[in-house]
Amino acid sequence: MLLSLLLALPALAQTTTGSIEGTVQDQTGARIPAAEVAAIHEATGQKWTTEASPEGAFRLLGLPAGIYRVEITRAGFARRVVRGVQVSADSTTALPETLSADAVTEQVTVVGAPPLVQATRATQSATIGSTQLESVPSSSRHYTHLLVTEPGVSAGLVDRTGGESANSNQSSATLR
Repeated sequence: MLLSLLLALPALAQTTTGSIEGTVQDQTGARIPAAEVAAIHEATGQKWTTEASPEGAFRLLGLPAGIYRVEITRAGFARRVVRGVQVSADSTTALPETLSADAVTEQVTVVGAPPLVQATRATQSATIGSTQLESVPSSSRHYTHLLVTEPGVSAGLVDRTGGESANSNQSSATLR
């Protein structure tokens, strides 16, 4: 009985799990702290995660033997995916990885008043109110006389007798 018990002890000491350990660094060799490291068992989809130490080191323990996909992420760096990482029972798989700098994107938000110039249309407009109509000196108080005071407007003006002025034979306002 004692002999069978002694023979069974090595079988109990055997393990079916392994580990992945490594370091995360950038392209210059500087270690990257606080990188998120995830190992996903390809057959089961089960996921283990850890965070790299301040020295960029990480260790994932107690992983069932099998093939893993390892994903390493850190803000400011491109995500790194390593496929086909073999974990064997009672062994450690070394995985030193290098992350490359991510493309820098910048977002600028401008808050302010709408533009004073209308860039999508080539039109102008102005409102002439009754107060302006009454206060501007004009011999006829005809609205077309006020139109020519606006930028970009030219018009043949009607004189006080209702006829055309000498400089134009038009009675409508047009933009220059």
